[in-house]
Amino acid sequence: MKKFIILFAVLTMAIWVQAQELKEGDIMPKFELKSSVYGDIKPGDLKGKVVLVSLFATWCGPCKMLAPVIEQVSGENADVMVVKVDVDKNPELAVLYKVASIPTLVFLKEGKLVKEHVGFASKTEIQNMINKLK
Repeated sequence: MKKFIILFAVLTMAIWVQAQELKEGDIMPKFELKSSVYGDIKPGDLKGKVVLVSLFATWCGPCKMLAPVIEQVSGENADVMVVKVDVDKNPELAVLYKVASIPTLVFLKEGKLVKEHVGFASKTEIQNMINKLK
């Protein structure tokens, strides 16, 4: 019975979050993230900024390959907020962004989803995506 209740709760949450799935051009829903780099982040904090959200999992090979590239891009773009999200620890965000495959890069500008990229990307490719948003 306990397993059924847990399953029901997870399915209910998934259905609720799925109703809020984002697509390009959508405004970000209300949320709050805790970041070791940026502190507490709310949607209002993102106004006027380009944000790169890297959705990954610690067990994912391509994610491990992409991690140092994301670090380089972050270090070279002080005006871009780079946020890394472990999908295993934050499944609600994975559902919200319709993450079917990882790694997934999500680009936000002015609080709106403007671009997504699935799979590995080189530093040059990521930098070109960022430059188009500036």
